[in-house]
Amino acid sequence: MGKLYPSLNVYCSKVEEVWFCAAADEGDRILASAFSLEGQRRALRQTLEEFEGWNIHLEEQPSKEIGSALLALNRIWQGEVVDSQPRLAMERFTPFNRRVLELVKSIPRGSVSTYRMVAAAAGCPGAARAVGNAMAANPFMLLVPCHRVVKTDLTIGGYGSGVNVKERLLRREGVIFRQRPSGRLRVEARCVYRF
Repeated sequence: MGKLYPSLNVYCSKVEEVWFCAAADEGDRILASAFSLEGQRRALRQTLEEFEGWNIHLEEQPSKEIGSALLALNRIWQGEVVDSQPRLAMERFTPFNRRVLELVKSIPRGSVSTYRMVAAAAGCPGAARAVGNAMAANPFMLLVPCHRVVKTDLTIGGYGSGVNVKERLLRREGVIFRQRPSGRLRVEARCVYRF
């Protein structure tokens, strides 16, 4: 990927039990975001993990764009509708990953899609695993809602912050679950978003 930006402005904010963190370039576009229930250090580490060696400025007062991103992060965490998204710096990704991130960003609150459906919408129907890899590497936690992507059988699947956090986010957004005989949770089919 290489360094596209000479410096990075970072701000962290705590709301109730959650630490939110966002990083922006000099043009105030969001390069990464994260949240953590485990403290500020973890949120910072998650946000900055791919920016080693960059000129990082920890800001005491957020810029307008970072402030907007932090507000969006908190609203998404609360399960609320977010009317406007901050500008995300996407050009550092492959065309496929960029397309996947854009598609996932379009999944509405209260809905889910599957890895297979995202792959098909991205023009690569056999690339469900590649979609999973793109979700695992998503640097825009919550802003690109990878928690809204589930397995093909509509079971919840994995999540970097833990399956319980993924379930909590989806329930707050109004996604309906049903308990399977095996004890596993399954998303109701009516919550599935079709591209």
